[in-house]
Amino acid sequence: TIVAPAEAGQVYIEGIRSDELEYGLIYNSIPANVKAVANPGYTFIGWSGALSGSEKSKAVSITENTSLTAHFRRNEISSTGIVINEINYRSADDFDPEDWVEFYNNSNQNIDMSGWYFSDSDDEHKFTFPTGTILAADSYLVLTRKDSLFRELFPDVQNKIGDMDFGLSGDGELIRLFDSNGAIVDELTYNDKAPWPVEADGMGATLALTNPGFDNSLGENWAASSSYGTPGQSNSDVSVSNEEELFDELPKNVSLSQNYPNPFNPVTTINYGLDKPGRVSIRVYDITGRLVSVLVDENSSAGNFSVSWNATGFSSGVYFYALEALGQKVSKKLTVLK
Repeated sequence: TIVAPAEAGQVYIEGIRSDELEYGLIYNSIPANVKAVANPGYTFIGWSGALSGSEKSKAVSITENTSLTAHFRRNEISSTGIVINEINYRSADDFDPEDWVEFYNNSNQNIDMSGWYFSDSDDEHKFTFPTGTILAADSYLVLTRKDSLFRELFPDVQNKIGDMDFGLSGDGELIRLFDSNGAIVDELTYNDKAPWPVEADGMGATLALTNPGFDNSLGENWAASSSYGTPGQSNSDVSVSNEEELFDELPKNVSLSQNYPNPFNPVTTINYGLDKPGRVSIRVYDITGRLVSVLVDENSSAGNFSVSWNATGFSSGVYFYALEALGQKVSKKLTVLK
């Protein structure tokens, strides 16, 4: 079997990844179940070779001459400032509002979410935000699995919407937020194992992002809430202490976080880390690749650091910032919005 592009996903034959399968385990010419699974950031679009069509799971007779290709496409990434900020995927037995997810508008502008939709790893699972759903700047919105249960336990939370007709996996899974054009706004795969906080797995806590500017795809950037969560408001019970712990802990590798806020006007903050001393630079480029600003260019100790960029005098648009350190280069996109 072939995956195109190679980094986009995997093909499973009878539940075993095709690149780990010994041919003798599948009987010659006997139909076997074949399933395409997309990696985060990609969507499965169809088969070629011995199979055709766009169904993810199909039966095919495997022989030594069988040729099979699973095709995926990279998802377009939206540049809006809405992030998945808090997750309740498995409640405690004595306090069960059902599953819920909180979104935060990490920008300085109101965002119209009409026609946006939230989904998990199953494309058939979809909650579409109704027309007129506006998430104000620096504000929160909670999506509930069952509003009646949520309302009983959180009667003061008014900035909520629901019901979604699917639940979140108690073992962890991919969750995604799309805009009305089908572009991914935010996605992550949470887990019930470290480095993700295990207290959120039925012990009464939720997964709470320690800072909305941090990369929410990394488990170490999440903490367990101190109670049953803070739906519809800041994760204040975890942000300060966990951010301090994060900056006290030596990073495991070279890292570059998404700037915060984003989009922004005129100042944004960029966090980065080095696992050992060395030369480090952070440069900002415009959409044509022209260097427009040098934020850092120095010899540095190991540790976690922060730098700000003041975009006063720069026009609105998309820019790229790149970190070079210890033989590695990492770049990300930011948006100036005036």
